[in-house]
Amino acid sequence: MVELIITAINVFLLFFLIGYLISDMLSGMLAKRQERIADDINTAKLSKEEALALKNDYEHRLADFDSERAAILEDTRRKAAQMEERILLEGHQEADRLIARAKKEAELKKAKLQDEVRHDMIVAASRTAGRLVAENLDDTKQAVYIQEMLDEMGETTWQS
Repeated sequence: MVELIITAINVFLLFFLIGYLISDMLSGMLAKRQERIADDINTAKLSKEEALALKNDYEHRLADFDSERAAILEDTRRKAAQMEERILLEGHQEADRLIARAKKEAELKKAKLQDEVRHDMIVAASRTAGRLVAENLDDTKQAVYIQEMLDEMGETTWQS
């Protein structure tokens, strides 16, 4: 039994000595661990704050993007409407120019056709008069007929 008490005292002393020697080392390890945990917590807090700042920045940019997109769309619509109006105006002006040119060409063709008809009438009248004169007119009758024909044709034909 004495041996048991001595063994118990030895074990107690051994544990006390080991505890005393290891306690400094364990305290240092625990302190380092606490510092590392505190640093990890601070880093996590900073990361969380940065993430929230980035999220807020992203949401702000997204809101700005929507308003900018709406402004760009509105500007594009306005420009398209202006372009449409300009194209329609140019189309109407071109159509008016084409119509005016067609009317002018029609008037020129009408005048040319009238001149050709007058010329043809004169040629036909001259031939007819030449035949009549050649067949049965003398110079005095011929002059009278030519004058009468010119008087009849002259005023109305040349003015129309």
